[in-house]
Amino acid sequence: MKKYFLIPQPPISEKLTFLVDEMNDHKTFGVTDDWDKFEYNLNLIGKDFKQDLEIGLSFLEKGITEVIDLGRYIAVVELKKDKSKGEINFFDTTIDLSREELYNRINIRYSKNIAEIFINIYDLMRSGSSPSFDNVELFLPLES
Repeated sequence: MKKYFLIPQPPISEKLTFLVDEMNDHKTFGVTDDWDKFEYNLNLIGKDFKQDLEIGLSFLEKGITEVIDLGRYIAVVELKKDKSKGEINFFDTTIDLSREELYNRINIRYSKNIAEIFINIYDLMRSGSSPSFDNVELFLPLES
């Protein structure tokens, strides 16, 4: 079990640093399904969100999927009921895609309901966008 506790977080660093297993070259998409990184990222998001996931799991049969805004990213968090698998996908909202194209891409991967929640958050973020939203970065740690 790897421990990721040496990544500096604010106020030492300028940005919140979320750990991923893979990301594209432009850092507009990242994903992790590694349990240690998943837990690390949930702790970084906060206790309230983690508690909401736990409560949601108790009411659902298979698992839970939640959408949350994190800086310039929208994260889709998936967790199985038995906590055997968790995954977080990070999508950059500054990409040059039309709203419809983005909706279609999210709808392919997730349900229509998740795609609608995603687009609602996307619309809110785009309408209130400012440089201060650039307070999150994705980081691909070197495995030892």
